[in-house]
Amino acid sequence: MRHLAQSWEATALARRSLGVVGWLAVGICLGLLAGWRTAPAKLTLVTEAAPTYLVRAVLDGDTLEIEDGAGIRTRVRLRRVDAPELSEPGGPEARDALERRLHGRRVRVTPYARDAYGRLVAEVNLEPLPGG
Repeated sequence: MRHLAQSWEATALARRSLGVVGWLAVGICLGLLAGWRTAPAKLTLVTEAAPTYLVRAVLDGDTLEIEDGAGIRTRVRLRRVDAPELSEPGGPEARDALERRLHGRRVRVTPYARDAYGRLVAEVNLEPLPGG
């Protein structure tokens, strides 16, 4: 009988220990998940060191042509921007406004995909002017 009581106590202790181990495992998993969620911020720091490109042309209100240091040109569709087409009302004004802001300036590009027309879909960040 005494042996049975000791066995039951050992089983109860093991259940309690598994509970502690289980909660510890949950805590570790949550910590890893929290760390994983902050990973994009680290990727942002890496993209800030990316090379800059020269805006050679503004084709419409949401499409640019950029040039890298080797002279290779790439068409870029601005991500999350939907400007009217040039043939639509406001289209020429959208292109002109973007051209005034970006033409001849240096930008950093964060690519996301290619669209159906082969353009690079990307976020584009304007580099500050030297000395300003």
